[in-house]
Amino acid sequence: MGSANQMIEFISQNISWIKDGFTTIFALTGTILAILTYRRARHSILQPIRNEVIKKQSSLLTDLLKTCQPGSEFDRNLDYFNLVRVNVYLHLKEFGFLFKDQKKTIDFISEAVSGWTPVGNSIVLKDVEVVGTFQKKSDLPENDQPYGKHKYAEAMNGNIIIDKIFLTKDHDVFIQRVRGLVNDPFMPKSIQTALKELLEEVDNNLTLVLPKVIKNFVAEFCSKSSKNEGYPKFEVSGVFNEFNHVRSHHREKIHKIMVEIRSYLKIDETWD
Repeated sequence: MGSANQMIEFISQNISWIKDGFTTIFALTGTILAILTYRRARHSILQPIRNEVIKKQSSLLTDLLKTCQPGSEFDRNLDYFNLVRVNVYLHLKEFGFLFKDQKKTIDFISEAVSGWTPVGNSIVLKDVEVVGTFQKKSDLPENDQPYGKHKYAEAMNGNIIIDKIFLTKDHDVFIQRVRGLVNDPFMPKSIQTALKELLEEVDNNLTLVLPKVIKNFVAEFCSKSSKNEGYPKFEVSGVFNEFNHVRSHHREKIHKIMVEIRSYLKIDETWD
């Protein structure tokens, strides 16, 4: 009985801070419930948006994964063989070499070309002119000294000038498609980085490796043709084999992209 009275007396004397304590607990509980309710409501509101993002990413990454499969369209659409072929013939043309049925051959090859990219020590091409509104007489090209003749004379002295690489339409379309994936806002950053590394490797093949191969080919062609035995016979496939032997083959970069995609899509994880 005594302890009960003591308890009542204790409560009576401390009722104010006990009341404040319960008020604080109730307020804290209400705040926590409000935060949890907000988070749940926010999650519910944003979930449809998140689902749409996941849907677009899944479609994007699934198509890219198929493209990167071994034996898939990736290597084929880089169009390396035709890149070598058009550069062999068009560079020989630039050096002034004339072939039987040349117009027909060059016209056929030119149909596959989308443009060119400058290479070498200087990005300023001597055979490209910025055209003004009016052309002075001194600005007109000297017909007896075209740039091709200059390149030919230099080549006969052992200086092979390769200042551009011609690009095929198929290669250009495919590379633009890959660049589009790099810049796609739905593409995860890790895969964007892997794609950029792959594009750098392709660019290295075209701006560093291929010019050296074409330069070596033209040098050998000039050497053989200077012996007054007519133009030497050659096979484009042989030039391609030389290029294919020294170029980067992209296997590691493509494998890295595939691993990133499979990880992002959780393809290899077991489903409960």
